[in-house]
Amino acid sequence: VYSVTTNIAESGKSLEIFQASERVMIRRLAGADVKNPLVIVVPSGSGSAVMTIHTQDAAGIETAERILAESFTFDIRLEGPKMPEALPDEINWVPTGIDGSTLLWITPISNPTTKEVGVELHFNDIGQKLLQEAFKDNVGKSLGIFVRDLLVSKMTISTTQVSDHILISGIPSERVAQIFADDVNVGLHAIFTPLK
Repeated sequence: VYSVTTNIAESGKSLEIFQASERVMIRRLAGADVKNPLVIVVPSGSGSAVMTIHTQDAAGIETAERILAESFTFDIRLEGPKMPEALPDEINWVPTGIDGSTLLWITPISNPTTKEVGVELHFNDIGQKLLQEAFKDNVGKSLGIFVRDLLVSKMTISTTQVSDHILISGIPSERVAQIFADDVNVGLHAIFTPLK
């Protein structure tokens, strides 16, 4: 049993985090070959909830504990100068300073007319400033989005102007967009504390 709290004050986002926490844990336990996990998250007050995890054996609970103890990282890197020893398609990724502390929220989006699926990444003022610096003089270069130090998506910079969010398109399905948004939002904004 875990207490779940959030570090996001925006109205309504706590409930979204609690719902996403349940989906993320079920999916990650299933991905770790834990058979028939049962995860229930029940709001318990303003900005808090209780997550109860049931598995068929102690190994499943150990897996859940390991998953919840893992550190979560998010950052955006810019395509840098080609390294002499690099392979032809290899990109030299350079840090931009944009990380989880500058990302407010990820929203999955889909356009029913064009069938295009993507996610919107919303940034705070510091993130917007760092994005502006990354976009400046870098049209045509790539930005890479890294989660847990793995490249999960990249986009080509097509403008020098930046708003409070960027759109990553070309995601294969609405389900994949929702999984990505859930993983990052929970990773950045949910705090799990064991109760017993």
